[in-house]
Amino acid sequence: MPLRNRLQCAAVLLLLFGILWSSQVRAAAPGEKILSTWAHGQYAVGSGTSYAAPHVAGLAAILMSLPGATNQAALNWILSTCDVPEGWNPAYGCGRVNAYRAVALATRGSDPHTSPTTPISLHLQPGWNNILFVGPSRQPDVALAALKGKLSSVYTWDPVRSAWATHLPGQPAASDLPLVQERGAYWLFMQAEADLTMTPTGIDPPPQLTLAAGWNNVPLPAGALPAALGAFAGPIPSVFGWDGARGAWRGFFTDPAAPSDLDALRADRAYWVYARTPMVVRFK
Repeated sequence: MPLRNRLQCAAVLLLLFGILWSSQVRAAAPGEKILSTWAHGQYAVGSGTSYAAPHVAGLAAILMSLPGATNQAALNWILSTCDVPEGWNPAYGCGRVNAYRAVALATRGSDPHTSPTTPISLHLQPGWNNILFVGPSRQPDVALAALKGKLSSVYTWDPVRSAWATHLPGQPAASDLPLVQERGAYWLFMQAEADLTMTPTGIDPPPQLTLAAGWNNVPLPAGALPAALGAFAGPIPSVFGWDGARGAWRGFFTDPAAPSDLDALRADRAYWVYARTPMVVRFK
């Protein structure tokens, strides 16, 4: 389809969604504090429907570029893959557009959001806790709001930079961790015990792990060891997990001569894996 026709179709779809707030809105898109281009080669942050509309128009144009795409098909792909955040106002349509889900549905014929969305609760011990954050990516103060007053610090390991990123509640000048990422591994130092409830988005996990040379703090397939590591096509000679209740490390080694005391992996925990060289470990 010629580019001009694609843009015309995208414009029609955009009108179907409704640019202004009204009962005709079918779906919504981010429109608050959006970084965008400005006059004279500058950038500016703005809010409003003028910033939300291009998100929908751009997604519609991508979908209309697919072979055999029609207006109705693109509309269905967008409306059936929207995210519905907690407390969503139906006046803004069926939800917030999700480009990844819509394009995946259009190209693969399946929605990538098929994983469970049942809330997961973690009981955090005083001291250090190494967790796998399974909720949606958010700013640290938002993602960990339930721990306010009990959380002292948050750290995550960047294996590429071989450095820690930090969030210190109430000390933005000393913090360099902008987001708590979905499926990211984090160290939380707790002043007191607390429960953290996370609601997964339902996005399928990636089909592989990319390990940098050195230590990596990553999620691993849940299950009893060593069977759980059989889910990977690449070798993982050892795994270490932090036991917050005992305040001690547990380890598993594929070498039978080495003593192992880590007998199972959990889906809500992160583990440390050492890679001698950069490697990609794929799920079978």
